[in-house]
Amino acid sequence: MFRLLKRQRFFLRFFLPVVLALLLSGGFDYAVERHYETVHKVAFEEQEEDIRVAMQAEALSHQLLTIKLRLSQALSASKARQIDEGGAYELHSAMVNELASLEAGMTALASAHDFDRVQAAYPGAMVAFGDFRKFALMSTDQMTIDQALAGEHLGRATAFYAAFALSMGEIGRNFMEHARQNAAETHQTLDAFNADMRLYRGLALALFMGLWFALSLSVSRQLDHLSSILKKLSRGENGLRNYRNFSRIKAMSEKQGTLIGDMAAAVLAFQRAQDERRNALSDLHDREELHANIISQAPVGIVVIDTQTLQFISFNDASFESLGYTREEFASLSLYDLQVARTRDELDFGVRKVIEQGGLDFETQRRHKQGHLLDFWVSMRPLHLQDRDCMTGIWMDVTNRKESERELARYRDELETLVQERTLDLEKTGHALAQQTLELQHTNEQLRSAKAMADEANQAKSAFLANMSHEIRTPMNAIIGLTHLIRRDATDERQRQQLDKVSGAAMHLLAVINDILDFSKIEAGKMTLDPTDFELETVVSNVFTITGDKAEDKGLEVMADLSGVPPRLHGDGVRLGQILTNFMGNAVKFTERGSVALRASVTHRDGDVVTLRFEVRDTGIGLTAEQQAKLFTAFQQGDVSTTRTYGGTGLGLAISRRLADLMGGRVGVRSESGKGSTFWFEAPFGVGANAAPAQRHDLPLPPRTRVLVVDDMEEARELLADMLTHMGARADAVDSGARALAAVTQADETGDPYELILTDWLMPGMNGTQMWQQICTLPLQHRPQCILVSGSLSCPADEVHAGPFAAFLPKPVLPRLLQETVARAWTELRAPGKVPDAPPPAPVFAPGMHLLLAEDNALNQEVACELLRAMGFTVDVADDGVAAVDQARVRHYDLILMDIQMPRLDGLQAARQVRALPGHAHTPIVAMTANAFAEDRAAALDAGMNDHVAKPVDPDQLARVLARLLPRAAHSGLHSSMPSPAPSPEVLADPGGLRARLDAVEGLDVEQGLRSVGGNLASLAMLLYRISVQHRLDAQQALALLQGASIADAQRLLHTIKGLAGTAGLHPLQTLAQQAEAAVRAWQTQPEADTSGPLLRVDAALAQLARALAFLSPDKPAAGPALDAAGLRRSLENLRALVASDDIDAATAYADMQAAVEQRFAQEAQALEKAMEDFDFVGALAVVDGLLAQMPPADTGEPVLPA
Repeated sequence: MFRLLKRQRFFLRFFLPVVLALLLSGGFDYAVERHYETVHKVAFEEQEEDIRVAMQAEALSHQLLTIKLRLSQALSASKARQIDEGGAYELHSAMVNELASLEAGMTALASAHDFDRVQAAYPGAMVAFGDFRKFALMSTDQMTIDQALAGEHLGRATAFYAAFALSMGEIGRNFMEHARQNAAETHQTLDAFNADMRLYRGLALALFMGLWFALSLSVSRQLDHLSSILKKLSRGENGLRNYRNFSRIKAMSEKQGTLIGDMAAAVLAFQRAQDERRNALSDLHDREELHANIISQAPVGIVVIDTQTLQFISFNDASFESLGYTREEFASLSLYDLQVARTRDELDFGVRKVIEQGGLDFETQRRHKQGHLLDFWVSMRPLHLQDRDCMTGIWMDVTNRKESERELARYRDELETLVQERTLDLEKTGHALAQQTLELQHTNEQLRSAKAMADEANQAKSAFLANMSHEIRTPMNAIIGLTHLIRRDATDERQRQQLDKVSGAAMHLLAVINDILDFSKIEAGKMTLDPTDFELETVVSNVFTITGDKAEDKGLEVMADLSGVPPRLHGDGVRLGQILTNFMGNAVKFTERGSVALRASVTHRDGDVVTLRFEVRDTGIGLTAEQQAKLFTAFQQGDVSTTRTYGGTGLGLAISRRLADLMGGRVGVRSESGKGSTFWFEAPFGVGANAAPAQRHDLPLPPRTRVLVVDDMEEARELLADMLTHMGARADAVDSGARALAAVTQADETGDPYELILTDWLMPGMNGTQMWQQICTLPLQHRPQCILVSGSLSCPADEVHAGPFAAFLPKPVLPRLLQETVARAWTELRAPGKVPDAPPPAPVFAPGMHLLLAEDNALNQEVACELLRAMGFTVDVADDGVAAVDQARVRHYDLILMDIQMPRLDGLQAARQVRALPGHAHTPIVAMTANAFAEDRAAALDAGMNDHVAKPVDPDQLARVLARLLPRAAHSGLHSSMPSPAPSPEVLADPGGLRARLDAVEGLDVEQGLRSVGGNLASLAMLLYRISVQHRLDAQQALALLQGASIADAQRLLHTIKGLAGTAGLHPLQTLAQQAEAAVRAWQTQPEADTSGPLLRVDAALAQLARALAFLSPDKPAAGPALDAAGLRRSLENLRALVASDDIDAATAYADMQAAVEQRFAQEAQALEKAMEDFDFVGALAVVDGLLAQMPPADTGEPVLPA
């Protein structure tokens, strides 16, 4: 009882002050809360009313916005034919009901509790609402009748909605502002009240804290002592008896019967228990660590296995290391995975046997991780561990012991046999060694004698060769000189040919004698070097001068690459030239076709001494390994058969090897039979004085000048491009004339044109002259200059002037010669006062030439025929590629103009088929298409066409192309005896100021259009009108074709629009059609690409064009323009696409062609007109299909006259 009272006194000591403080605080807070509730209630009611009115205004504005959005969606659906008249009427009724509901809301808004804030904006809102209702309902009335007018009404309604939304927003802002002011005033009132309450609360708190502090200070000190020692005990710290507060805790524990005393005693008991536990754990840890180390370091595998799954529960390192596994890999295995010969059933039987017999020892084999087998001794014992049956296992690798046992048994068997055989062999070997010793001594004596004789013979041979060569050189020089003198005076050609053969044979014999003399000097030790400073390029140029004629006779491409090598060297340049001449001569001799290349490079540099490597690579017959072994030996030929065919290598390679030895270098060869050879020579040379490479400012080209290299041989092309890059140019390279045309055009179009072109002369397909002449005909903004590069020194002079080329550069191209040639051409090009040549006059053609025009569009046919007939040609027309091939099959044409995109068979395929026809292998074919990209030109040339003319067709450019391809029919306009015909009155006539009215049409280049029609204003007007009428719906039809997956037909339609627009001078329409065509092409590979947008822009441009050219329409609209059969068929096909898609624009399309249909099909026209008036598209579709079935084939060209 006493202890209970003690504890209650301790409890009351803490509890009563807290209760008192809480009661006082609760009463104070209750009073404050009541005051807060009163103030907040008044403010909340006013704010709630203001927000309600503001939200009512916002709801009315949002409701009207919803109505407007529904109306916009309905109009879009109506345009897509998704809403009929019934749907429009239901929408109209719904709109009326919703607007009436909204008007009731407006009336309720006027009765707001504070109307003064509504009064200012309310009248404007009501007026805007009334106007919106009027135009919105008018839009629903016109939705299925006239979408354009409905869209206009909707636009006005949208404007009135904006005014209504502004008024509603102003009303809402007024009420929200009033609510904000009320909130601010309330906040100020409460802030003042809170300030007073904080003062009172602070005083009360200070009083309570003072009392509580005095009470808890004494208790907290005692508890702090207890807490600190408990923390140390929880952290497991030792030596607490030395802790400075431990004595206080001990003194506190002596106060029996108090709560603090009991707590102190418990802490001391806890400390004693923890010390005992720590000592026990330390002993246990020491024992476990000892056992773990013993097991882990054991050299044998020790495992614990679960008898149910045979998984390894525990194992040491030796158990998995002996089998090649890691600890993680071994943990995932079971005893089953390690067995080799035993099945699972046999293994399970063995486990049961271990358990039944209490253990088992045996030997077995297990598979290593890498796959091989190992022998193990195994001891297994049963074990019960933690309520589960297990086995302990110990195994030891005995593979080495078992292998030793097996090897010992095998060796024991073989040893007796080996001893017997070796005894007999040793007896035989002893006799043989004695005999060989005698023979070796005799052979050495013979070799010493033969070497002495060979040295004497070699010296005698060298002396004889030196004397003989000197004796022969004098009469040989006389023979060569006399032969030259006799040939100079000979007049008989047969004698001159015979003397040439004598001179050639004498020169060859003299070269052989010179080689013999050089070889004899080397053999006699009289050959010395003469090191001087020399120009490497001069030496290489002399080498090519000597070997160039033979390479030219064989048509070989000869190249040199000296990049990165000092231009001036110190050494024996004459001997270097002798070695290189020999290598080059052999390369040319043994190469029938292909190329020979000389390369020089620096392999090592030490101060002013460089080690150079020269390589001569050819594409000749190559060498076998056996032939290579004999090459650099004197008086040896690689192969007798090749010597008879090509001539031998003579002493040249042997002399080259000896010269290389004298120069401190070496020679060698890499070759493969049938794949060419590479002869190389390495030697050290000094760097000559003033051998620094040319500085950038000394080079002939301005920095970053763009240059194009054209050569069909890759290695020559890359070498020339590298040299130009070293000069500071931006060099590009292509392998054919066709690719060069594409590259020049593309560079000019991107605004980064080429300034200079270096082209090879002889190339397959199109040679350099032909390529440059075609570049001169291209409509370039900046025309480059061209240098002709030829591997043939006999390049005709007229080829250079026919270009005309800026300069001629012979191959092989060396850096200094390239610099000089480019500098000379560049200086002449940039010479002040130089005026570019005026374009040549347009050629005139003699009559009688018969041309075929393959074009699927009637208007393009008409324009092209008019131009060609004005030039004097007779023209046949084919509507597509199939018709063109058929017409070319039955007759010969002097030239064929071929569109690329045509139905049934495109121009590229048609050109290939025409080329395969008898008699048309060389017929000129010109692509005439709106595809003006470089890749399109290249595709046309690859298909076998001779040239490409882009639409819109420039008459002068077309005339120049035709004159080049038909030279016998063309003659210069300046020298023509035929006077130019005066313009006809029809051409000059301008009835009613037609030119001024056409100039006023936006987006029309009248001058361009007149160029396409020969300057005839009336023809241009008719062309424009027919485009606006006959092709008005082409964009819509293309969209319908895309939806039907007819991509090629859609592209062809857009291609036609692009070409016609360019011809007529409608550049904006041409650009839009080109963009739409590109979008359709991209859509084939990128389905997410937008095609409807570009097509709709083309359709809008065609509609605008039709409106702008409405003044060209005849006085009687029913008459319409004359249509031929092809034009009427296309119009009917356009109409069918619109009718099939239920497009109401079909009525407009039929009105444009009604006169032509009535003229040809009077009875069917009445039925079609009635179906169109009733919007009976099903019946109209049947009529149109019937008309198309009655139409003649598309290629008849039958005219359809207007009524």
